[in-house]
Amino acid sequence: MTYRLNARIDPELARKVKYLQEQAGQTTTQVVRESIEAHYNRVRAQEAPGALLADFVGSGSGSRELSANYKGLLTESLRKKVST
Repeated sequence: MTYRLNARIDPELARKVKYLQEQAGQTTTQVVRESIEAHYNRVRAQEAPGALLADFVGSGSGSRELSANYKGLLTESLRKKVST
C-alpha cells in the first residue's frame, strides 16, 4: 500500500528538489523517498542505545540475585549438564 503526500514548499526548496531530480535522473517521488530515508536514518542513529533495546531490557526472568552471583549459578548449571 502506498500513501499520497501533499506538501507546500517555498521556491528555494522547490529549486533544490528540481536540482536533485536533474542530477540523479529521478522523479520527485524518488527524491522525497530518499530524503526521508536519509533523515530517518540520521535521527535513528542519534537515539540512545537503550531506546533501541527497550523491548528486550527487563523481559527475561530468573533469580533476583543473578547479577551478584551469576558465576556460581553458571558453574552449577554447567556441572549439571556435564554430569548428565
